[in-house]
Amino acid sequence: MLTIYEDVSQLSDSDRFTLGMTISRLEQNQIKVEHFDIHEQPDAFSPAIRTLMETESLPITLLDGEVIKTGSYLTAEDAGELLIVNQLNGIGKRCSSDGCK
Repeated sequence: MLTIYEDVSQLSDSDRFTLGMTISRLEQNQIKVEHFDIHEQPDAFSPAIRTLMETESLPITLLDGEVIKTGSYLTAEDAGELLIVNQLNGIGKRCSSDGCK
């Protein structure tokens, strides 16, 4: 699962569009994405994320609980790499919209 902690108020319209396209691409390939805005969902920002925010800028992106990027959103290239890893992890497994088993 990909989790993004962000400040949506800092996004331009073009950034919102690009982020939306990236998230859509990931979700279409069975990667679940959650994102939390600091103004709309402050309780979702755990103490660990708040501590990280003391030295790192939003957005903060986690993959399965591990920080993979801070200070900027995933690029199309980043998303492509996640899709490749996801596909490799699914080799030999039966996959559906509920994930791989």
